[in-house]
Amino acid sequence: AAAAAAAAADAPSGYALKDAHVAALRDALNVHRAAICPACAPTPPPPAASLCDRLTAAFAGAYATSNELLTALTVGTFAKITARGHRLRHFFDGSGAAGTVKGRSFLGDDAAAARGVLVERLVTFFAVALGGCSDGSVGAYAGGTMADVHKDMRISQRDFDAFNKAVLDTATEAAAAA
Repeated sequence: AAAAAAAAADAPSGYALKDAHVAALRDALNVHRAAICPACAPTPPPPAASLCDRLTAAFAGAYATSNELLTALTVGTFAKITARGHRLRHFFDGSGAAGTVKGRSFLGDDAAAARGVLVERLVTFFAVALGGCSDGSVGAYAGGTMADVHKDMRISQRDFDAFNKAVLDTATEAAAAA
């Protein structure tokens, strides 16, 4: 409590408390709660919003739900990595190139159903990877582990980095358009 009082005395006039300051002040007060009020239970800190929830809030003007946002980001990323000439296209074109399944294409009109399943699984995976989406719009992830799904694909560091760049570029473009 003395540290919080000293910090408040040093604060310039017009100083606005930031969330971190409020949390530190709450923690300092809770240290003395039992001595002051033995019957009082400590106040738990509010749960931190997941990255999925923070992104959904940031894009609220463009997407109504987490599912809409993650689907748009997934479809946009997929378009980038399957464009002609992209280093990751061979993983999705059914050509049987190194580390891919010959005959299993996610491209073309005849692959719409397979592509739909892939997008749905990626959306649900990303929801989990981003800490969960609390709006209830994204179902549970039903795919395999990342190790099992990618075990025979021989993904290199350059491939991994290219995928991550595509995801980040898609998110950046979506933010600029929102």
